[in-house]
Amino acid sequence: MSTPKIDVLKNFDYLPDSAVVHTDVTVAVTGLSDRTVRRVLPRVYVSADRYGQRVSDIRNLLAKGADPATRRIRVGPAGMRLIAEVQAAASRAEAEKIIGAFDDSRMSDDERERLRTLLADALAELPE
Repeated sequence: MSTPKIDVLKNFDYLPDSAVVHTDVTVAVTGLSDRTVRRVLPRVYVSADRYGQRVSDIRNLLAKGADPATRRIRVGPAGMRLIAEVQAAASRAEAEKIIGAFDDSRMSDDERERLRTLLADALAELPE
C-alpha cells in the first residue's frame, strides 16, 4: 500500500509548477535536510498550519543548485572532536600533528573542504 507522499514523489516529474508539495517530499527529491529546505525555499501555506514548497521552486533549486552562502555542510562528530582537539592544542606544531593523524577517508569532498576551512580558522588562533 502506498502513501500519498510516496505517490507524489513517484509522480514528481509530472506535477505542474504551481503544485505545492509537503516538506518531506522536498527533502526526498533534493536530498537536503528538513532544516535546509526550510531555510532555502520559501514556504507556501495551504492552510493556517500546513505548508509546503512550490514545485517550480524545487525544480529551480535542482537546476541551479543551492546558493553556496546558504549551504551548511556538517563535518560530523569526528570532525568536531578534531576541531576541539586542535583548539585545545598548546601550539600550532602540536595542532598540526593532531591534524596529520586524523583519518578523513570516510568524509565527502564537501565535508573535507569544510573541515579544512574550520581547521585553518582554528590554527590561525593558536600561538606559534
